[in-house]
Amino acid sequence: MNISQICIKRPVFSTVINLVIVILGMICFFKIQIRDLPDINPPVITVVSRYPGADGSYMEQQITQRIEDALKTINNLDTIKSISASGVSNVIITFLLSADMENSLNDVRAKISEIVYLFPKDMDEPIVSKMDINSFPSIWMTLKSSKHSLSDLTDIADQQISTAFDKLSSVGETQIMGSYYKTMNIEPIPSKMFQYNLSPLDLEAAVRSQNKDFPLGILKSNVKNYSLRLNNTLFDIASFENILVKKYNDGTIIKLSDVANVSYDALEENVILRYNGEKSMALGLVMQSDSNILALSKDIQKSLNKIRSSLPDGVQIDIAYDRSVPVKDSLKEIMKTIIEATLLVSAVIYLFLGSIRITIIPLLAIPISLITTVALMYVLGFSLNIFTLLSMIIAIGLVVDDAIVVLENAFRHYFDLKKNKFTAALDSSKEITFAVISMTLTLCSVFLPVGFIGGMVGKLLIEFAWTLAFTVLVSGFVALTLTPMLSSKLMFKSENQNNFVTKKFNMYFFMLEEKYLSFLKKILDNKKWVFLSAFLSILLLFIVMSNLEKAFMPEEDQGMIQVFYTGPEGMTLSEMDEIVLDSYKEVREDSKLNNYIKKFLKISGYEGSNTALGFIELTDWKKRDKSQDQIKNHLNKKFSKIAKANIFSSNPSSMVSAGSSQQISFYLQSNNSYEYLERVSQAIILKMEESDFFYNVNRDFEYTRPTVDFIVNKDKMYKFDVSLADLAQTIRYSIEQNEIGDFIMNSEIYDVILRYDINRRSSFSDLESILVKNKYGQMLPITNFVDMIEHGTSARYTHFNNLRSVHISSDLNSKYSIGKAAEKINKITNDILSSNNKTNVDIEGDKADFSSLEHENTKITYGGDIKNMQNSSSDILFTFFLAIIFIYLILAAQFESFVDPFIILCSVPFSVTGGVLALYIFKDSLNMYSNIGLIALIGLVTKNAIMLIEFSNQLQSSGQSLRNSIINSAKLRLRPILMTSIATIVGSIPLTLASGSGSASRNSIGFVIVGGMLIGTIFTLIIIPILSEMFKRETSSSKIEK
Repeated sequence: MNISQICIKRPVFSTVINLVIVILGMICFFKIQIRDLPDINPPVITVVSRYPGADGSYMEQQITQRIEDALKTINNLDTIKSISASGVSNVIITFLLSADMENSLNDVRAKISEIVYLFPKDMDEPIVSKMDINSFPSIWMTLKSSKHSLSDLTDIADQQISTAFDKLSSVGETQIMGSYYKTMNIEPIPSKMFQYNLSPLDLEAAVRSQNKDFPLGILKSNVKNYSLRLNNTLFDIASFENILVKKYNDGTIIKLSDVANVSYDALEENVILRYNGEKSMALGLVMQSDSNILALSKDIQKSLNKIRSSLPDGVQIDIAYDRSVPVKDSLKEIMKTIIEATLLVSAVIYLFLGSIRITIIPLLAIPISLITTVALMYVLGFSLNIFTLLSMIIAIGLVVDDAIVVLENAFRHYFDLKKNKFTAALDSSKEITFAVISMTLTLCSVFLPVGFIGGMVGKLLIEFAWTLAFTVLVSGFVALTLTPMLSSKLMFKSENQNNFVTKKFNMYFFMLEEKYLSFLKKILDNKKWVFLSAFLSILLLFIVMSNLEKAFMPEEDQGMIQVFYTGPEGMTLSEMDEIVLDSYKEVREDSKLNNYIKKFLKISGYEGSNTALGFIELTDWKKRDKSQDQIKNHLNKKFSKIAKANIFSSNPSSMVSAGSSQQISFYLQSNNSYEYLERVSQAIILKMEESDFFYNVNRDFEYTRPTVDFIVNKDKMYKFDVSLADLAQTIRYSIEQNEIGDFIMNSEIYDVILRYDINRRSSFSDLESILVKNKYGQMLPITNFVDMIEHGTSARYTHFNNLRSVHISSDLNSKYSIGKAAEKINKITNDILSSNNKTNVDIEGDKADFSSLEHENTKITYGGDIKNMQNSSSDILFTFFLAIIFIYLILAAQFESFVDPFIILCSVPFSVTGGVLALYIFKDSLNMYSNIGLIALIGLVTKNAIMLIEFSNQLQSSGQSLRNSIINSAKLRLRPILMTSIATIVGSIPLTLASGSGSASRNSIGFVIVGGMLIGTIFTLIIIPILSEMFKRETSSSKIEK
């Protein structure tokens, strides 16, 4: 007695076990996390070293190179990238996903600790940290006021707003950007410093020695114990002004106020934020690790009104960016798609069965399967995200399949064979149980190989694939327990089966059945035409595949555009801010663009004074007639009018394709000099710009940063008794803002900054006027023993996998795919780097013969979407064939035959042909989503073949001949095959028609499933019977019939 027969005989037991799993699912539904993407932290560790005053070249040679040399032997290392810039070295180590990140973090720290002694003594120790995507703000808020200064706003944000937000359970941290914290500023007066023979180092020593407490111990008396300390901390302007700097033999005392101006004020701006053109500051809200983006957004919205009411008059706080908006839109569209798919599947079932009562039976599989799957997802730590919800949409057409097969067979026994409900359900379950188990296990096994896909793509797809597998597994359980029990209770010869629609539908179906059987008998005698058609179909597959566009991810309309600004090296922050305002005016003065743009947030100085970053939030996609990509292209045309800086807009990159803000990203690598890389990269960029593939082509290396080298005459230094360390520190203190301590005021800690007035450290002549003290206390001009040479250097120096590199990036013309772009780049670089190529490239009027350069140690390495596409394509191909092997072995074990699985899998190529043909017709690409759709097709189309083979085997075992069993199996299974296939197709149609946020990914997978199932089902009904007659033998029972 199988489980179906037990449930038919024990209906309460059947009901209870299904209710239990539904209740568990409901409990987990309210606990499971809701996110935009799966919670996957990239296996990345960063090592950040700061040495103020050092240029990029020094950081690259003295700091970065040593760190890389120490780290290159670490286990599980995937890639190592570094960026060396003025005063900072950032080494980014990416590990294999299989690496234990805690062990890797300890290994990196251990390696760094071994080489710390090699670094300058006055350099801070490198900071080693593990990257956490949850540490980035999910919501940005702006704070502005026409009545209060930015310094006042900083105090309000720090002491009032961030305190309120930090109390929320969903908020992990509040970050403040564009803040203007006040400091105690000490500005030396050059004439006074010279008069009293003082250097900046003297002022620092005085402040540090006279601004600290001294613990003195504990006084123990008979009554009390007293803690003793010498309180010498400074707390206001007056106390700093009274610091003793120098004392002469005659008793004259020089105080700090005699040689410097002391003030309590904000530092100079190093970042300028503008929200919709107005100066402001920003607060970034980081999500708590155990919370989700929707809960964070909800909590912020609730608390915002209360915060607004408590703010001083004239202070305005607004949400500038909320990452939950596209997530909410996408989830809303997905839920809409689920409802649409359910209604369409219901209509199909009703058409075939003609009874609302009976239609309800398979439809119950949808909520039970989806809700129970949530419980399994929760146990495994999955979340409700774009990937898992997409798998649930696809599952709607699948979860009813098993129930349809069970119900249709019981329906046949009841109506056609005239059995009572109980007997019909029992006899049906005997016939169909094996087929249902085979179909369920087959479809589930398709997704097992997804676990073998490497990299970030594999981690993302595993939630998608296993969620779909869980849903199908649960649907199989429902089909074997609840469906047969309900069939034995709810089947009645209803009048609904005699209504006009049902009669018409059945009439056409019987006509189709007769024509199909007649056609099947003919082709069984004329197999060559079928094989010719099959050959042409496979040929078409290869032709379409070779012409199909290839991409990593489809372009999504997220309603957000990023804008990147890069000015000439040496550009001041105020100059960049003017350019930002110009770009804002360009946009607002364009009436068309203005209608599409909702919010405009710009950050000047985000990576140096000559850079800016902008975020443009677009109006809802329903309210605009232009896509995000079209608006982006329009923006780039407007920005091209601003000649003072390179400005380009780009679609925001996701966590999956992170690495570059632009679509095209690759590294030119060599062990040759940066001068060599500069010239070769320029040649590549010129060729890229000549083609119509690329625009906004950029690189991260330019010899344009104004640099001054101080060439020391050591003989003269020795003659004047000046130490090299004093010289270096004096120059640095004369041009930089230097933190020399802190103080406490009103229970808050503030920095003490030593800096010269901005007007005395902003020109070349200011450098020449710097004075240094020798060991006799004399103040000497540095020009006595230093020559200054001005030249250009690069702002940053990049390494990739321990080789000097130049990072080249660009946007891609929408006419071309990522795959075509990679082919074009390969051709350009091969032409330039080929040792046999004698091509001269004109770079700014200078003919460069690259055939004479050393190219043998030069290569390109792709990053971003191209790298992900290449990796995922090979992984998907491997997974595709592994899925076929898995299915073959599982079917072989179930059918106890090596022939039957081979026949069943022959339906796969035709469904794949239909899938890629649909992509080609609808001008879609072969991407991550369409690839997973092709894998799903393997299981979907083989379900139909399993039913044909299983029933044919049963009929043969009952004594029918091979041909009769094939024809009768096709007749008996035609209705359930069409029902399940059409249900899957119509359940996926809402995916193909989806629009709005995240629709491109749904479109891709929808096209594949609809096209694949349509063509695959047709060929399955023809090819499987033919192959069965060719490869199978007559059984002993069928020989007796003969």
